[in-house]
Amino acid sequence: MADKRRRPPEDDADDDDDFGLRTPVKRPTGKVEKPAPATKKTAEKKKAAPPPEPEPEPAPPPKKEGSGKRQALDARPSGAAPAARPAGGRSKAPVMALAGALVAAAVGGGLFLAMGPAEPAPTIGRPGPQQPPPARVVDGRPQTPRLQVTPSASTPDGAPGPVVPLEAPQPIAAPAATQSPREKLEELRRRSGDHEMIARLLEQYAELARVDPLLDRGPMFEDFRTREAREEELLAEVRRLGISAIPALREMLLGLDGRAQQIFLAKALAGFEGPEALAAVEEVLGRTKDVALQTTLVRYLPDSPEAADSVARAFGREENPNLRSMLLREYARRLGEGDERGREVFARAALEDGDPNVRAEAVTLIGRRGDARDQALMEQIINQEQNLPIRQRAIVSYAETGRERSLGFLEGLARDPQASLPIRASAVLAIGRVGGDRAIGSLDQLAQSDPDQEIRLRAQRLAASLRARQQAERDGMPGEPEGGVVPHGPGRR
Repeated sequence: MADKRRRPPEDDADDDDDFGLRTPVKRPTGKVEKPAPATKKTAEKKKAAPPPEPEPEPAPPPKKEGSGKRQALDARPSGAAPAARPAGGRSKAPVMALAGALVAAAVGGGLFLAMGPAEPAPTIGRPGPQQPPPARVVDGRPQTPRLQVTPSASTPDGAPGPVVPLEAPQPIAAPAATQSPREKLEELRRRSGDHEMIARLLEQYAELARVDPLLDRGPMFEDFRTREAREEELLAEVRRLGISAIPALREMLLGLDGRAQQIFLAKALAGFEGPEALAAVEEVLGRTKDVALQTTLVRYLPDSPEAADSVARAFGREENPNLRSMLLREYARRLGEGDERGREVFARAALEDGDPNVRAEAVTLIGRRGDARDQALMEQIINQEQNLPIRQRAIVSYAETGRERSLGFLEGLARDPQASLPIRASAVLAIGRVGGDRAIGSLDQLAQSDPDQEIRLRAQRLAASLRARQQAERDGMPGEPEGGVVPHGPGRR
């Protein structure tokens, strides 16, 4: 700040030093003055005279905040009187304060650059688990640093306190791996004597599928009949344990994961007779969703009405449509053609099942059974079902259940101009399924007079196939007719 106060004339000739301060210099003059002798009175006057009061400085202009230099200059309190400047020269306090501010700013900026970017502020919220510091890579290997805490207090002798290392948080242990099939078998075999005996038979059964690489022989090169006979021997040993082994069989069947072990145990469990074995089979059927395992269980059940009823109950509880279709087929196989117990089960499946594949399977099974009482049910499905493949199967099943009584309905459906081509073609095929001379005559009329060429060609092929079959039967050489037309007859499944 420029000093606007009046100063003596001799100050105008002061020279500036390195910091901008003027040093008074006595300039020589041509006149040599002799100092006047100091008298005692003059010395007392000079000593008693008070020093001249400095003139007040004008008010400084408004200052801008944020500068280190300006803050250093403005550090003195407001309203304080300016420091007295020595007589004969400019005051050094503002200049020295400015120099100190420059040095402090330089040192602070260097420290700021050396410290690097600041750490991100912690997120305010619910406290979470302490995270370890990031790992550093040294010589290609990650190094996990340790958390260190340096105490602020010093030791009594003035030396800094020791550094206390803290271990980084240990990671949470991973869950134990699932048990292997061998470990599960070892755990189950310790539960009872029946479990132990069944585990030994499973180990002997595993020998049938073991490959010996030194002998270059495996299951595919062994005699199939020998292996099958050995398997039957092991199954017989399981059944000799008696019905007391059924709980152990059920538990091991549900507890093991090996496919070969499960299939072997399913054959052994289904081979038992009695209500205890049937109840265990139904429980396993309800708890497993494996098609191969369920198929093995129902196939190895004894051929008895009680076993057929177990299959029907399993069908009613099953949620998987593929398994329901399999159980429905197995139930039809066990009932045969003359058993009427399954009519209600098949009718309910054909009308009410939520899966179209299951409904189509039920319609096909009803036609194969050939019960004349189901003809009205098939006609209902033909008229009401919205699914085209199910309607086509119902048309064929209508012919198989009604036989020659269905020809009038089928002929009208084949000639119906409002019906679609797939429906009319299915009616032509159904006429061929009826068979006989009357069916051949109906097909001949369609082959000659139908306006659609596709219907004429189908009717012509089917009529020729039925004539060839009749001729083969007269010649004593029954065979499968061309086009897959199988007329309905006694004993056909």
